[in-house]
Amino acid sequence: MHIIMKPTLFLLLFGSLIWSCTPKAAPPEEVEEEEPVVEIDPNDPCRTWNNLPNKEEIIEAHVLYRDFLKQEKYEEAYPYWVKAYEAAPMADGRRTTHFEDGIQLNYHFFKQTDDSSYRQKIFEDLMPKMRICDENPGYAAGVQAFDLYYEYKDLATDMQIYELFKQAMDESGKETPAFILNPFIKVLSDVFMDDQIPMEEAKKYVAMIDSALTYGLENCGDECADWEIVASYVPGQMNQLESVKGFFDCDYYMDKYYPEFLENKDDCDVVDNAFISMKWGGCDMNDPRFQEVAEVKEEKCKVIVGDPDLVEGRDCLENGDYSCAMKAYQRYVDKTDDDEKKAKFLMRMAKISYAHLKNFSRARSLALQAAKYKSGWGEPYMLIGSLYASSGPLCGPGTGWSSQIVTWPAIDKWQYAKKIDPSVASRANRLISNYSRYMPSVGDIFQRGLKEGQPFRVECWIQENTTIRSAP
Repeated sequence: MHIIMKPTLFLLLFGSLIWSCTPKAAPPEEVEEEEPVVEIDPNDPCRTWNNLPNKEEIIEAHVLYRDFLKQEKYEEAYPYWVKAYEAAPMADGRRTTHFEDGIQLNYHFFKQTDDSSYRQKIFEDLMPKMRICDENPGYAAGVQAFDLYYEYKDLATDMQIYELFKQAMDESGKETPAFILNPFIKVLSDVFMDDQIPMEEAKKYVAMIDSALTYGLENCGDECADWEIVASYVPGQMNQLESVKGFFDCDYYMDKYYPEFLENKDDCDVVDNAFISMKWGGCDMNDPRFQEVAEVKEEKCKVIVGDPDLVEGRDCLENGDYSCAMKAYQRYVDKTDDDEKKAKFLMRMAKISYAHLKNFSRARSLALQAAKYKSGWGEPYMLIGSLYASSGPLCGPGTGWSSQIVTWPAIDKWQYAKKIDPSVASRANRLISNYSRYMPSVGDIFQRGLKEGQPFRVECWIQENTTIRSAP
């Protein structure tokens, strides 16, 4: 049987066979669309390397200077940093590394040569531009104020540092980071006492600091240890402001001094200080708490009128004139032959130096003098321990290694106090237990190539040998 195909179908099949045997032409190449040219503004302080034609070259300069900087090879790092910074101040746009490293590098050379151009680079270029470019300008201002206060204080006045801290607090409010509070309250106190800011402004920011501290303690999460350290320092930094009549109201003095009175009713210095502070704060004498303090003072701590220097010392204290009180008590100590009284009023002077004048070295010297006139007395060493424990913001930023190691000599003093004087053992044990938590961690000790049990010298104003220990 012959199958006869229709011509049209045959032609189609034949044509398809030919097509299948014919080499196929390559499909047209897809043309990539050119990326739009992004104009780089050379005056933009926040420009990045992302669209630079020499991007890889700038990234290489970034990597090179960072490697040299880690090795503290500042001379080698500097030209690469200049190249990276001038081309792309904000690097890839996600970090302020070029600003921060530039501050470190320029400060290094400023210290080496005293060349003012490095100072200008830091304070007039890098720091202001970093605040502009950082996504959180308040935080950036706080970091810069912190660095100026602790690392580069010779680059700025207290007022300039205060303004940066103020910006940080205005931006962050009650959520202000913990590291800002300690140096801010200290700088604020200094500029206010120097009449550089009005009382109302100072009171506003003291209240904001107190609010941020309360909020931070209540919402500290995994950072509660840092907040507790800050909380142990901030109230003490406010003492300087207590000498200004009307700065704090009665509630402040009552909340601060009444609990101390309840715990130390047998300590006439504490009783007198509570009474004087409540009176200075304008508290109502009919307040039951004030009446309780007054009754204990009258019963146990009544000053025997007679010596004019003691009377003057008391009057000066009640009027908040602490320098006057110190001079009056010193005159009394110099003339009395009674060792017991010498010890008592030297200790009173030491406590005034600590609590009100913030002269820690003087307070320690007076406490040690008091100890010489009364053997087996733990109070002078209890006070010296408190001086050391309060020195975190003086010897460091308030947190971290430099601020934590002050707990070692503090605990040494409390241990010695209870050893020679069992009457202070309970207070000493409580302080030791509390501050042991703030000692450096095992990891912090190990990272510095140190070991627990090794001798260690704490510098700063303390200048004492101690033993390395870790937090429990």
